[in-house]
Amino acid sequence: MTTTPRQLKERYEQGQNITQFLRNEMGEPHNTKEIIEIAYDLQTGSYISMVKDGEMAQRQDRYSQEIVNIITSLCQPTSIMEAGVGEATTLSGVLQYLGGELLAMDLI
Repeated sequence: MTTTPRQLKERYEQGQNITQFLRNEMGEPHNTKEIIEIAYDLQTGSYISMVKDGEMAQRQDRYSQEIVNIITSLCQPTSIMEAGVGEATTLSGVLQYLGGELLAMDLI
């Protein structure tokens, strides 16, 4: 890879699709673990910052409530597992309303 981390950060801040850029640069037809890890590193904290915004926080809360409504219409779980949890912005909202044991994972 010839692009520096600083250049990647600049591209990310300009709104470019980093995974697509990296796939092109690395000649990969699909995202690799390395590409996903680089993209995650660039956006770390962005979801948490976004849901702290007043309007976005309200949207996230309504979204979490709707997920809880769907889950509880199907069952009364004592535990929840989310694969691909990322920064857990959705899962944390769901747990606020649902409670129970939490199991979460992302890239290993």
